[in-house]
Amino acid sequence: MSTEKHSNGFVMEYTDELGKTIKVTVEGETEIPFWKHDLKLKAAIGLIESVDYKDFANENKEDLYFELMEKLKKTINQEW
Repeated sequence: MSTEKHSNGFVMEYTDELGKTIKVTVEGETEIPFWKHDLKLKAAIGLIESVDYKDFANENKEDLYFELMEKLKKTINQEW
């Protein structure tokens, strides 16, 4: 197994079910230079860890928080 790391980045766009597009730029070291899946997962973890429920509550958007968390759970738990 190779542990060689490559510095790479990518730009990813995601369009949700309402047609709203989110664009993310990720840069960092990857052990999978073609697909960069390890970099994608590390970026996702970092983004998720930065979310604070209290900020949703302060905006009276608790329902939005729970809706998005449920969608995240379904995405993670899908059958591979």
